[in-house]
Amino acid sequence: MNFKIRKGSLNDSQEVYNLRFLESDLGNYFNREVVTYKEHQKFWIENYMHYHIALMGVEFAGFYGYVNNDFRYAVVPKYRGQGIGKKLVEDALRKLPYQNNKSNRNE
Repeated sequence: MNFKIRKGSLNDSQEVYNLRFLESDLGNYFNREVVTYKEHQKFWIENYMHYHIALMGVEFAGFYGYVNNDFRYAVVPKYRGQGIGKKLVEDALRKLPYQNNKSNRNE
């Protein structure tokens, strides 16, 4: 199947919500607070432009996003173990802003 990563859109709200609050995964997050879909929609409208969506063919396979110094990513369970999470993190490292602090370099 064809894998790709694209920018998030308003239409991705439901898929991201379903994966982010997947009951079997809640224990894996630092913040385990579950929000309502209505609360998520408000957040999504304000922040979707900071998210990227993974697709296997045309099927939603995961996401990553960076909002308020908080990086999040998740992979749909049936696609785990196929390197998608690694690809999401690698893509994020290329695209997301970071602070380049010379004083922390070992030169």
